Amino acid sequence: MIRLIASDIDGTLLQRGERQLSERLFRLIEQLEAQGIRFVPASGRPYASLRALFDRQGAPQSYLCENGALLMDREECFSLTELPREDGLQMAREITAYGGLQVLISGTSARFILDGNLDWLKRVGYFVGREVAVLEQIEQIAEPILKVTAWCPMGVTDQIRQTFEARWADRYSVAVAGDNWLDITLADKGKGLREMARHLKVAKDEIMVFGDNFNDLPMFRAAGFSYAMEQSAPEVKAAADGVCSRVEDVLEEFLSEKGIGFTEK
Repeated sequence: MIRLIASDIDGTLLQRGERQLSERLFRLIEQLEAQGIRFVPASGRPYASLRALFDRQGAPQSYLCENGALLMDREECFSLTELPREDGLQMAREITAYGGLQVLISGTSARFILDGNLDWLKRVGYFVGREVAVLEQIEQIAEPILKVTAWCPMGVTDQIRQTFEARWADRYSVAVAGDNWLDITLADKGKGLREMARHLKVAKDEIMVFGDNFNDLPMFRAAGFSYAMEQSAPEVKAAADGVCSRVEDVLEEFLSEKGIGFTEK
């Protein structure tokens, strides 16, 4: 019996430039929660960005944020996975030194960028939320570092990915999180999902997940059943148990099989 459903956001619930979640999804989440099935957004986004996206009555109670580095339940953080400070700062230095990349550092209360990158911030602000601080130097960050992200305006090339994997993948998760995003964390979505499941007392075979990118693969392995999106890379689809075009279609079929009809309001 499925008791927890976790879904990636960008490229999964939101596709082809969509900025708002469907009304259909919210109605399905309400029906799931009414049956005691927890729906968990699982994203590289910070908590503030996810809460803004789900800002309405009947929003999910639990959130897997920052690729699993921050876990929230009923507006309380119950799990925080920090990067060692000096490693996090060094990752940020290497991203800025690479050339052509921008660095975004996720702390516990805000996201940080370097001075002079305000034009870039306007392009990506929707994804990172409003709590963004501009620094003159990376070392000015005083709070714990959860994630270091390289934003690649021309896309995450194999060369960029392999460069940072060679430097950091032996100790940390280095994952492509979107066409332009490469995330480095100590946590990953799989570790985060397992911790969420322990917190909610849910077994692996009671978990269903949805994702579209490489940072979702650890989450696939932590669940009893996984769906990749049709537009996912072949390696991502090969790692999933099923493929779908819309999460809502699968949720509607799932509820129908349980004898709970989906009704338009």
